[in-house]
Amino acid sequence: MNQVSEAYDRIDFEGWASPRKSDLAGRYAGSANAARLAQNRGDELPGPPEQLHGVPIVWANQLEEPESIDAIALWEPFVIRGAVTLLSGTPGVGKSTLAYNLALQLVRGESVWGQTPREPIRVLAVDLETPQAVRFAKINRITGGARPENLAFWPECVRFDMRRAEAVVSGEQFGLIVLDTLSCAMPSENENDNSEAGVQMTALRELARSTNVAVLAIHHMGKSSGLTEHGVFRARGASARAAGADIVVNVEADRQSAESIVVKIEKSRFTQRQDLVLRRVPATETYEILETASRQPVTKTDRAAEWIGRLLRSEGPAGSTQGDLIRTAEEAGHTGGTVRRALEQLVAAGEVKRPEHGRYVHLSAMIEPAQSPTVEQGEHIEQSAQLCDVESSSGAMPRDDR
Repeated sequence: MNQVSEAYDRIDFEGWASPRKSDLAGRYAGSANAARLAQNRGDELPGPPEQLHGVPIVWANQLEEPESIDAIALWEPFVIRGAVTLLSGTPGVGKSTLAYNLALQLVRGESVWGQTPREPIRVLAVDLETPQAVRFAKINRITGGARPENLAFWPECVRFDMRRAEAVVSGEQFGLIVLDTLSCAMPSENENDNSEAGVQMTALRELARSTNVAVLAIHHMGKSSGLTEHGVFRARGASARAAGADIVVNVEADRQSAESIVVKIEKSRFTQRQDLVLRRVPATETYEILETASRQPVTKTDRAAEWIGRLLRSEGPAGSTQGDLIRTAEEAGHTGGTVRRALEQLVAAGEVKRPEHGRYVHLSAMIEPAQSPTVEQGEHIEQSAQLCDVESSSGAMPRDDR
């Protein structure tokens, strides 16, 4: 049994993020600490270093060439075997429907929005949010009434844990496991606790690596994620979840169409960032691809400029001083120097102005709508128009009485 599974066995799964979670870190630190103490005392180490305490370390010249991304990707670049994808979105945006579409296309070996899998795979859905009646109807609408054989559901009466998950995934040869949602499958005492979130992600990565399964963990976005967090950290709660994931994907409503969603890669250990726009097919729960676009990596200054632009647009004509921007930005993870460079970048691009009193204002907030004429101005305009009509009909030219 692997180290993570053993550590989890000692944790109370009813409230699995307990004080005993520190045991997990201790298991990895023990051998290294023992070796360091022995070296400091001048003790003779028992045997070759790579065999110390039975740890089978691997030298760089022993590494095997990995499979290509094409060979291990289930839905490139979003879902990849042996990797953990954290997919976040606001409630109701369509996260679960997107996951059902992905699962049902993979189990049937059908094209996944332009990509055809090598062969059908088995998918395990740990869906602890969708009622059974809704689940049944959703599958019917997506497949047209078909009952796919390779899709299985984790029983609601059995508690989900890593030991059981590893045994089921290995025994049934699942290629993808979907946790909907992560907080339901692996509840924590405090969702904002980074140490608890770190244990969650460590366990999921170990599951993915040891069984070569793709893990898709669905999570909710935070309420204030649009203004206070970088794109990669918009998932609700502790930032350690996004930090521990191999791929971070955000699902957002498309501003240009109520029937479309935008699937964004905000972080990936495998490929560059990418956006995918999917449109829901009318009268169904399926999606069709509209467009895809790659995004080049952005700098810290670019991220800060994007964050400041959103904040200043929300401030309106009142704007904000540089000091206020820096204080607010530091709470969101930006440094003062980065904020100053971002402001210079926005001013140079003409997106932000500093009209008076050192307050920065977004250009969109400075454009005032055209004012409607007053009643007196309206009457004058109407009288002038009538006079022009009379003079035009009589053939007389307007007089200049000056």
